[in-house]
Amino acid sequence: MFNYFSSWPSARVFLSSKYEGSLADFSTTFAKRREEIKLALMIHTTHGVDTANQSLIRVEEHLQGLDEKLKMLLVFNTLDSPREQRLKDYLKEHGSENCKNDDNSLQEMISIYEKADPEAGDNRVIPSLTVLKAELAEEWEVSLRKNMEEFKNALKSQEAQLAKVFREINDAGIATLLGYFESGPHNQIHDLVR
Repeated sequence: MFNYFSSWPSARVFLSSKYEGSLADFSTTFAKRREEIKLALMIHTTHGVDTANQSLIRVEEHLQGLDEKLKMLLVFNTLDSPREQRLKDYLKEHGSENCKNDDNSLQEMISIYEKADPEAGDNRVIPSLTVLKAELAEEWEVSLRKNMEEFKNALKSQEAQLAKVFREINDAGIATLLGYFESGPHNQIHDLVR
């Protein structure tokens, strides 16, 4: 085989066109492959970034949901009546698991609930021991989901009522303005000669 670099310069000049043609084909192929690899890397990187962004969006939505639930719980805590606060204090003092499994503690909680609370205005039926045990046996996640659905339905109903009231106020305001515009300044002119 002919060695290009060890040959005489005159031989190199004669053979250079042959080598340049082969090398030009290789450089064209190399450039084409390099572009294909760049495109594949860009697609792969874009896909990875897109997947990461979607994951971040899901995490953000989940955190927003948790944040809303925590805010709602804080609102509910501020709305506790003195009676409910006394029950919470009793649970803190005696331990919630101990109270849950002890009939005497549950009966004591019922008696705390029965005590008069002038600010409560609470007309709910006082639970019996068996009713209280049944409520405590229910899984809190199921109960929370059920209460959340009831709350959302009540909220939708209130939103619909408020929207209706706002529409009525808006329609009345528009009707009043149209009445002023329709009456115009020509109705304000009084002919004193007649």
